[in-house]
Amino acid sequence: MPAPPTENRQTSCGNGSLHWPTRLATAVTRSPPGSPPSTPPAAAPLPWGTLQPDRLAERHVGRTLESDPTLADLLLKGADPAQTERLLTVYSRAAAHPVFQGRLDAQLTALCTRHYQLLGEQIIDSATRTDHPAPLTNALNTTIADPATPLIDLETLNGQLPVSSRRLATTAVRLTQTLTNRYRELAEADPGAYLPDLAVSLSNLSTRLGDVGRREEGLAAVEEATSYHRVLAEANPDAYLPALAASLLNLSVCLSQVGRRKEGLAAIKEATGHYRVLAEANPDAYLPDLATSLNNLSNRLGEVGRRGGPGRHRGSDQDPPHAGRGQSQRLPIRPRRVLEQPVQPAE
Repeated sequence: MPAPPTENRQTSCGNGSLHWPTRLATAVTRSPPGSPPSTPPAAAPLPWGTLQPDRLAERHVGRTLESDPTLADLLLKGADPAQTERLLTVYSRAAAHPVFQGRLDAQLTALCTRHYQLLGEQIIDSATRTDHPAPLTNALNTTIADPATPLIDLETLNGQLPVSSRRLATTAVRLTQTLTNRYRELAEADPGAYLPDLAVSLSNLSTRLGDVGRREEGLAAVEEATSYHRVLAEANPDAYLPALAASLLNLSVCLSQVGRRKEGLAAIKEATGHYRVLAEANPDAYLPDLATSLNNLSNRLGEVGRRGGPGRHRGSDQDPPHAGRGQSQRLPIRPRRVLEQPVQPAE
């Protein structure tokens, strides 16, 4: 199918007064020269508003995007987040059509890679919903692997990833590993400035490794994170004791998962002691974390056979009443906000 005339395409795409699906529908339904013009049904003023699957329409969209790869870039101009996500979803559906044999995958990946700063959140959301996420996850992986991607952009993507996603689990490992590697280099040059960031990255990496079943590697990461948080908390407990407590709690979970239950019990006992101190000073902020720690302590005690009743490990009648047995939980370690990119040394 011939591409729409450049001047008409630019006029219709550049007119911010038109809804972008209408503009795209106009472009992809344009009749070949010599054919009578097609008129969209009056009952459908916003084409694709509900994104009902339509393989014939998706094939037609794919043909148009294949013949004019820059059309999607133009449609992104002025699109709001919902419209952008619909564009990515329609594009990924068209790319999945067997007639294209994967040819549109590279175009969609390139589009997302070019505009990852604008599309990051929508790429992630679409990748968790579409039936054909490979072009979207490939774009994320390409961005993560690019040494030129700024640290602050990697942190932004990390914050946009869901806490847990089977489909994006491998991408999450790659991202947290990349962040850990970046912060390790920075911390070696300036530990005072970047050791806290390295510790947080290691803790996050441990969680992501656990999500893909790499428990021994996850344990090594959280052990290293805990060692750094201990050094930081000894130097500045007001700032870093909460991070040490969370790191110890997560270490306890990892130790339990690999069968090192007595060491896990020791770690959660120490974490609970720290959370008790924190909760006494600031109950609004830390009482929920103390409850989580007590729940995990109960689990570790059960694992080593100490089931002699709640009095043996409650420790205080001030403990929250809802801190009962249940599944062990991890706690997030709040990262320091990246305010600026590190200064690069002069060549």
